[in-house]
Amino acid sequence: MPIKNGSDYTLNQNLGTLPQVNSAYGNWKQPMTFNLITKSNVAFEVSQTSNEIHFEGCWQPLGPQQLVMKPEGQREWKWFELHTDVDLELSPDQIVEYFGERYRVSEKRDYNRYGYFNYHLCQDYQGGAE
Repeated sequence: MPIKNGSDYTLNQNLGTLPQVNSAYGNWKQPMTFNLITKSNVAFEVSQTSNEIHFEGCWQPLGPQQLVMKPEGQREWKWFELHTDVDLELSPDQIVEYFGERYRVSEKRDYNRYGYFNYHLCQDYQGGAE
């Protein structure tokens, strides 16, 4: 069998080069509960409802290099990364509450081919008012 290198494959071809992380991820995840804050306009007033989402995931702060690259440029804000093996169907700009703190979803990355989803969340200092 001849040796193949990167030039032998197209960019969108899944070679399975990233490992399935399910076995390692199983030791990291823990039960978590988010409250998804949903806003609606009722009689010209903003109404907020909260729905609990139960799942297992890994919650960790973003590293310094990741914070430097954030376009918001606010290092004082609390940034976190969430890894989970279920699609929470959260999209950027949605608000979730975790342990009494509100966080705004900044990014969602779908790594379902490798067994997980990745979210970046920033503490919401505006209180979800926007």
